[in-house]
Amino acid sequence: MRVIPVMDLLSGVVVHAKKGERENYKPVNSVLTPSKDPLVIGDVFKKIFGFKEVYIADLDAIQSSWAVNNFSILEKLSLLDMALMLDCGIDSPEKAKSTLAFGVNKIVIGTETLSSLKQYKEIVEGVGEEKVVLSLDLKDGKLLGEVSKEVEEDPLKLLKKVSKIGAKEIIILELSKVGTGRGIPEKIIKKVLKSTTLPIIIGGGVKDIGNIKKARELGAKGVLIATALHTGKIKPKDLKTII
Repeated sequence: MRVIPVMDLLSGVVVHAKKGERENYKPVNSVLTPSKDPLVIGDVFKKIFGFKEVYIADLDAIQSSWAVNNFSILEKLSLLDMALMLDCGIDSPEKAKSTLAFGVNKIVIGTETLSSLKQYKEIVEGVGEEKVVLSLDLKDGKLLGEVSKEVEEDPLKLLKKVSKIGAKEIIILELSKVGTGRGIPEKIIKKVLKSTTLPIIIGGGVKDIGNIKKARELGAKGVLIATALHTGKIKPKDLKTII
């Protein structure tokens, strides 16, 4: 079971993401370290928990179409010996290739910023499906982004189409649960896992180690976590039972 810590970057610091309401995001308040510096927090993730990979959302890049970004931080994070999985609003093969040059191992293509299936296909063909992770960005179970119009906001219909284009793994990100610690979105997880054999990573709502075990029981291959780490709800000793 892959347990992947998350860092949301905004103006160069790690922030606490909650329900996808970015205008309300504040610098993270963590029991792990008083620092908000992504390099310090990344080092803590590596040394205390032994994480081997980290998911990074560059909120500046996503919101400004790359006019503002945190890419200089990525090169430094890559030196921590953790694989980097990055969501930064990539919408073209050219952007995907340039991002990989910063030490990123995999790029996340989120439906929130994906305009069409044609665009997804171009990115996959440009860098190879092994470098791409598709994130089904949901709000209360409905697919977000322009691409949702092609599949009537149905994540299962989109999943069927991208499987034919090329995909190695999928993230199910329920934004209404992000940062709330109210539990994983079991209903949509069950639906997705019944419709595909692709590896599924769950994001949003993980509250404790029991939630991670439940995700594994349902058939998920990984989970994204942040809040539960920073509040101390999930400790290093807890993860030893599942990793």
